[in-house]
Amino acid sequence: MIKKYHSKEGSSLLKYLSFSTNKTKNINGSFFTYSREAISQIMIHTNITETDKILMPSYQCNTVIDYILPFTKNIEFYEINEDLTLSSNEIINKINHHTKIIFFVHYFGIITNIKPSLIEILREKNIKIIYDLAHSFLSLYQRNFTLDTYSDYIISSIYKNIPLGVGAIGIGDFQQKNSIDVKEFFIINLKKILTNFRCLIGKRAFTYYHLHAKSSLQENTIIYKNSTLSYYAYQFLLAHINIKKLIEDKTTVTHQYFTLFENNKEFSNLIGKDILENNVLQAYPIKCVNIKSREKIFHYLKSHCIDIYSWPSYHPINSFDTLKDTILLLPLDFYSFQKSKEFLIKSNHE
Repeated sequence: MIKKYHSKEGSSLLKYLSFSTNKTKNINGSFFTYSREAISQIMIHTNITETDKILMPSYQCNTVIDYILPFTKNIEFYEINEDLTLSSNEIINKINHHTKIIFFVHYFGIITNIKPSLIEILREKNIKIIYDLAHSFLSLYQRNFTLDTYSDYIISSIYKNIPLGVGAIGIGDFQQKNSIDVKEFFIINLKKILTNFRCLIGKRAFTYYHLHAKSSLQENTIIYKNSTLSYYAYQFLLAHINIKKLIEDKTTVTHQYFTLFENNKEFSNLIGKDILENNVLQAYPIKCVNIKSREKIFHYLKSHCIDIYSWPSYHPINSFDTLKDTILLLPLDFYSFQKSKEFLIKSNHE
């Protein structure tokens, strides 16, 4: 069933993304087609060369690595624990005079707890701090695009959290403003339509349930100076999303998943209920007891056209990560939840 997020009062999303409200008036925000473009700009703006070192978590998107490698191959990884936490001491021990940038990833909508003492050390050493919230746009939105700890840059993907197909934001000193190609939106969504058709005729086990999740109303237009026609078109699309309803639905399904896996030994909740209360997830992470169990639920849900997935894809310079072997991510929609529930019932009877 396709869920439409029809806004009666108009979405409040645009007024936040204008970065002109009282709480965010000092934020320097920019739009991009994808977050990777913001990463390239950061590398250029901070004058990264081949001798400079970048610190980043081992549980890391391969695309981010690919967009750093043209500037420097001096990348060192720090470990991420099974509960998605990090060790400040490990990071401090990896810092040397070549370290120029550190990435912190906020996974799947969860704002990572980073000690202020660690941030203070990084700032003293003039290391640029980048918060990668590609998965966590809605949690960032709920916080009015400000976080408790300092960062030089924040990047986040809109399209990974709401049904648009493209779009990202960057907060920080970006030279290029509002660089977005709305043609990508139509290309991406055409691909989704074709994928849906292939699924319906049995050629592919996957579909996009939120393809048409846009309303017919628009709130008052916010004018941006020196913006392109493509950006205005994307702005128009953003105004048709009922962000509050989207968050409500995601939150409801998140809690249903938590109850479903709460006492399961083979497939368990990766994060605690207290963390769920304070964040809006992009997808629901579960931990499988082993690879065999992971493959079992993966293939069952894929066969029912559910976009369950593991993350990240393999990268040859990052062979340290083992979390991707046991963590799976479930879509936050009611159909996916029902099929996950059916799978557990079926498994218990086998």
